[in-house]
Amino acid sequence: MALFRMKSGVGAHSMRLDGKVHVLRPGDEVECDESALRGGRDKFVCIDSGPVVDAPELPVSHLRLVGRGGGWYDVYNERSGGNLNDAPLRRSDAFALVNDVARKEAEQQEEDARRLAEEQEREQAHGDGKGDESTTGEATGEEATAPVDGT
Repeated sequence: MALFRMKSGVGAHSMRLDGKVHVLRPGDEVECDESALRGGRDKFVCIDSGPVVDAPELPVSHLRLVGRGGGWYDVYNERSGGNLNDAPLRRSDAFALVNDVARKEAEQQEEDARRLAEEQEREQAHGDGKGDESTTGEATGEEATAPVDGT
């Protein structure tokens, strides 16, 4: 919900709110969703977009939707301390961006887990890893060479 003030110099506006019809005049304020203003949206100025939208449906905990007013939002990244978007986004676009970031992070976590499992399998296949095979070249069939003196 946001707080809207009716602009001066415009005619009255009728709207249904909480099951009642309200007639608003220039300078009047109303707290409602932007969609409740319907066709008269251009008669109003958003003066308070409300608190930060910390929706539980956000799949990434370090991202927040921040209302900028008028139905526009920023996607704020708490880790980097900045916005992910360059320009304000509509709510649906902001959620799409958050979901895209969540998908990419999930893919990265799966890739990291796969690599870790492969490394562990390689270590188990080569024994305990304490042998000299990797330093002497026995595993690759190469001979170990000693450092060459300059004399």
